[in-house]
Amino acid sequence: METTIETTELKNTLPVKAKEYEAQIALLNKQYGSLVLTDLTDKNQYEIIKDAHIEIKRVRGGIEKYCKAERDLANSYIKANTAKEREILATVTPLENHLLAERTKFENEVQRQKDEFERLRKEIIKARFIRLKDIGCSNDVDFNFTIGEVATGGYHLRRVEIEGYTDDQFESAFEKMKGVADKIKADKEAAELKRIEEEAEYIKRREAQEAEAKRLKDIQDAQDKKEAEIKAREEKLRLEQEAKERKEREEAEAKEAAARKVVEDEKRRIEIEQAKKIAAEQALKDAEQKRQKEEAARIEAERIAAEKEAKRIARQPDKTKLALMSHELMLLKTSFGAVETKSDEGSKIRMAVMSKIEDIQEFILQESKKL
Repeated sequence: METTIETTELKNTLPVKAKEYEAQIALLNKQYGSLVLTDLTDKNQYEIIKDAHIEIKRVRGGIEKYCKAERDLANSYIKANTAKEREILATVTPLENHLLAERTKFENEVQRQKDEFERLRKEIIKARFIRLKDIGCSNDVDFNFTIGEVATGGYHLRRVEIEGYTDDQFESAFEKMKGVADKIKADKEAAELKRIEEEAEYIKRREAQEAEAKRLKDIQDAQDKKEAEIKAREEKLRLEQEAKERKEREEAEAKEAAARKVVEDEKRRIEIEQAKKIAAEQALKDAEQKRQKEEAARIEAERIAAEKEAKRIARQPDKTKLALMSHELMLLKTSFGAVETKSDEGSKIRMAVMSKIEDIQEFILQESKKL
């Protein structure tokens, strides 16, 4: 039931009054709108304009006074209306609040029961999800659960079924999925047992292989050590032999050089004696002829000496080069000696190469002595 509040009728006379004012202003505009002061010294024209302006101000003041009176009347009406509204509402609000409180009690209880039912339903669904996950079921983003491959005996349970099944229906579906899960678990345990057995067999074979590899390595290490000792002794003997041969070669070269010097000195002495004898026999000849012969003898002696010295010097670079070559072969032999070979055939090839290198070294040594 609605309550009606009786109020004094408020008439709005502004629209009618506005038309009257608009007509009056139009008339004044037509009457005074063309007034213009064309001469600043024209007092008569000034008085006309002044009177017109005063009349217009009076009209404007009347409009403002009328509108203010209408506003005051409206404000007075609004204030009275608002006060009456408050007075009436003060009598009805307590009853409305009382009835709202009683109504809310029932509606809150209905909502509580609804919320409790929804909470219990979600807990049951959550518990069903957990049970399915616990037996190994997988789920997609929409919580549709699957165990195994459906095409090969697996089972699929949609979320709408999980949420809509009664307890008995869900237990029946759960037992089917658990049966599949138990079979998958048993298959995995059997596969894991087989894997463990195979891994144990592999470890056993690997340990046996490692033991055999270690045994063979120990044998190879012992053989390598023995070969290294042999190479060390051979290297020591080779170095001693080279030192001995080098010493003998140097002594022989020194003796040869001394003998050549004696021969050359004697030759030069004989040549000088012969030159002196020739000079004595040719003393009576022209002095210039004697000087020319002596000069020729001297030049010849120097040429012969220079030629011999040049030959001696020319042989030295070849010996040096051959000695460097022999040294490089020695390093190559040492490198071959350090190479590890795993088979008898490889060891034979390595020893044959080292023997060939020694033959080449010996050939270089013997031939260089001839220079």
